[in-house]
Amino acid sequence: MNPKIEVNDLNLWFGRVHILQDIDIIIPANQVTAVIGPSGSGKSSLLRCFDRTNELITRTKTTGHIVIDGRDLAFEDPLDLRSRVGMIFQQPASLPGSIYENVAVGPRLFGIRDRRKLDVIVEESLTRAALFNELKDRLKKSAGALSGGQKQRMAIARALALNPEVLLFDEATSALDPISTQRVEDLIDKLKSTTTIIMVSHNMQQAARVSDHTLFMNVEEDGAARVVEFGPTDKIFTNPEDEKTERYITGRFG
Repeated sequence: MNPKIEVNDLNLWFGRVHILQDIDIIIPANQVTAVIGPSGSGKSSLLRCFDRTNELITRTKTTGHIVIDGRDLAFEDPLDLRSRVGMIFQQPASLPGSIYENVAVGPRLFGIRDRRKLDVIVEESLTRAALFNELKDRLKKSAGALSGGQKQRMAIARALALNPEVLLFDEATSALDPISTQRVEDLIDKLKSTTTIIMVSHNMQQAARVSDHTLFMNVEEDGAARVVEFGPTDKIFTNPEDEKTERYITGRFG
């Protein structure tokens, strides 16, 4: 396994509440890792550790180390980090303005002003998000008029415009219809050839269908979330080592 992200002794507090406790995992490069577990088990909080957006919450404390390609995130500039680690959220969202401007906003933020360069970035990003052919004649129109599925793929294109190394999907298909969900899943499968993907999902069928590795998290009696089991998806879903994992994936708790 070629490691992309190494997490060592990670702990997270919001105020006095211990959210994540003693997390030690290695995320493989250019594969899809699903993060599953009951509500409140720290899945989204873990995801936000990878782009340091937990720091935007007051009274947050993090200890331990997260290393991407040998670089400790604690010493990274947060803005630069978030250009390399993109996040796709649960609700499909568009920024004010045109489809073109929605995709170009990141490159503009990082100083690209040349229209020809932006044109190439927008077209390539929408193409990678399997959206360019649908929207190529509407790029100057409002992004707010897109369907939910199109908005979500546009959000993926917006992240891809910065050529990220890692993409984080936080329940990114839970608000979509089945057809749009399938398109996003197909897209994830294509993107993993060049991008490491971590996806939080409550949908066990989706996690089994899309991911290469699965991480199961659970809240223990003391209220902190810990990793119960992590391994290849086929093993987690067919022959888990921990009884808690088996009970969760078979729907007997959570």
